[in-house]
Amino acid sequence: MKTRTSGTDPALSRRADAGFTLLELIAVLTIIALVAATVSFTSSRSFGTAHFRAVLTSTSAIMQQARSRAIGNQSSQIVVIDLDNRRVGIPATGQVFDIPKEIDLLATVAESEHYPDGTVGIRFFGDGSSTGGTLAYTWRNQKYQIQVNWLTGHVSINQT
Repeated sequence: MKTRTSGTDPALSRRADAGFTLLELIAVLTIIALVAATVSFTSSRSFGTAHFRAVLTSTSAIMQQARSRAIGNQSSQIVVIDLDNRRVGIPATGQVFDIPKEIDLLATVAESEHYPDGTVGIRFFGDGSSTGGTLAYTWRNQKYQIQVNWLTGHVSINQT
């Protein structure tokens, strides 16, 4: 008695449905292309979100650095916000951070910190307090605020 162990019967291997049709291959390749395009679009959008959050973090870091310098030196330090040229910086150190054009920025600061050249500022004092203020950032319907508490000088990033 013989037991068949493999599909070597020539009559069975030449059946009409033994392979894929060209139409089936095109359908599979189309699905793969759609998935790849979706992943690519998602990746580019997440990069933009990461870049936006990096801008928020960098601006917050400049504020915190100015506060630390004010406390360490026991003298006031100013963070200047130039809305026209889209820059945030500490004049005393020369440190400047550029805000990308894609991001909208609105500054609300104390009246005493509006300067004749059209810039505005947030001043940190040697005791840790500040003049306070809010920088509102908007990008693709994402809204965040960097808030500086006038009493404590604490800098925080909040989603609105």
